[in-house]
Amino acid sequence: ELKSNPGNAYAHFNLGHTMKFIDNAVYKTHVRKAYELNPNYDLALIEAGRIDKSEGKTNDAQIKFKKAYDILYHKWKTNSLSQCGYGWFTAVAEELGEYDILKQVYASIPTLQGEAYYDKENLSKIRTDLLTSNN
Repeated sequence: ELKSNPGNAYAHFNLGHTMKFIDNAVYKTHVRKAYELNPNYDLALIEAGRIDKSEGKTNDAQIKFKKAYDILYHKWKTNSLSQCGYGWFTAVAEELGEYDILKQVYASIPTLQGEAYYDKENLSKIRTDLLTSNN
């Protein structure tokens, strides 16, 4: 997607974040590019803040963390925070020492209903055969 749309902040972020523990230079380059393209992109703000923090730029990091926190807080309060957004929000809340909010967010994380992903009537024959074979 980057070749066809090099100005896509989300594609830069996804590539950078994927490379975080594989190639630090690629991670930093693409996260920074995502932040540059969209300075209101909450996840890019958090990761760019982490990069700043790792480089000793604590004031810059705190500014990015606070901006991401404010964006995610608004999403949380308006019930528009995605399922994965809870993890990002709790991480940035902890980074900022917002422990009271952190507790509230943890308590509000939606849980899956017990049977949401399991239906004994809908197991595939191949899986059942594999689990019950004598080989």
